[in-house]
Amino acid sequence: MAYSSMLLRRLGWSVVVLLGLTVVVFVIARMVPGDPARMALGPTASAEQVNQLRSEMGLDQPLPVQYLRFMGGLLRGDLGNSLLTRRPVVNDLRQTFPATLELVLLTVLLMAVTGVPFGILAARNKDGWFDNFARLASLLGVVTPAFFLALLLQLLVGYNVAGIPVLGRLSADLRFTADQTGFMILDGLLAGRMDVVGDAFRHLLLPTIALAAASIGQITRITRSSVLDVSRKDYVEAERAFGLPDWVVTFKYLLRPSAIPTVTILGLEFASLLGNAFLIEMVFSLPGMASYGVRAILQNDFNAVMGTVLVSGVFFVAVNLVVDLVLGFIDPRIRLRGAPA
Repeated sequence: MAYSSMLLRRLGWSVVVLLGLTVVVFVIARMVPGDPARMALGPTASAEQVNQLRSEMGLDQPLPVQYLRFMGGLLRGDLGNSLLTRRPVVNDLRQTFPATLELVLLTVLLMAVTGVPFGILAARNKDGWFDNFARLASLLGVVTPAFFLALLLQLLVGYNVAGIPVLGRLSADLRFTADQTGFMILDGLLAGRMDVVGDAFRHLLLPTIALAAASIGQITRITRSSVLDVSRKDYVEAERAFGLPDWVVTFKYLLRPSAIPTVTILGLEFASLLGNAFLIEMVFSLPGMASYGVRAILQNDFNAVMGTVLVSGVFFVAVNLVVDLVLGFIDPRIRLRGAPA
């Protein structure tokens, strides 16, 4: 009952946050300097043509009317047309979002399978050589900018290690289109094209490492600190005093409470990666949503900007909702917090 109550509260707040996001995105998009109609038609267009396009886009209406029109289209799944591509923004996002999400999912997987074990091993070997190595490596990962690491990987690995591509999602000699899910690796598996799967994975290897490095360092440090803190608790010391094997104490009594800060940071990193991937996508020429959003900002394509920000916002809220539910499952105190007495 408490878990259901927590779920309803989180869903209610998520709806409020998303409504607030639509207002903020709409107001900011309208406050950006420049006339979208003029930028769309170019400097040679006449004033009559510009005014006609402004009328078609609804820019000559009061802001409240524009917002209601925007929300009506949003509820119908219509975000308008992109001034940059001349296509519906929904179609552009449907085409570019899977490429970014595929990169983000592989990055989160690498973060989890690397940062969490490193943090646990560092804590279990406190002040040992592995602990010192893990702390140094995590510090270097946190302070190194992702775009610098991406360029470094291109120069040191991409051009010196055979079979590791540095640009695009797929080699030009492979005739394949990810038209089922948009995920190149998954669509390759569904089509039985293992050559596509391997090639797509190799294309994502360097971008994933560059995007994950800082987060791996952060997760390693948080996990190490959390494990060390929980290992000093009285009940853990009591289990050791009873003579339980060290691996039993670690996996049965130590990892679950230690996972709370790690899951929180992992969720926050996961949610933020969708918007932070644009530099990596530009360096490796990945046709994803993040780079699409940056181009829209530079061209003052506010329909595309609002669509990109809204998708990122929905993704961020959804991931945080899932993280809250996972934390509520791990720690009963979280799901009971705020519940009616």
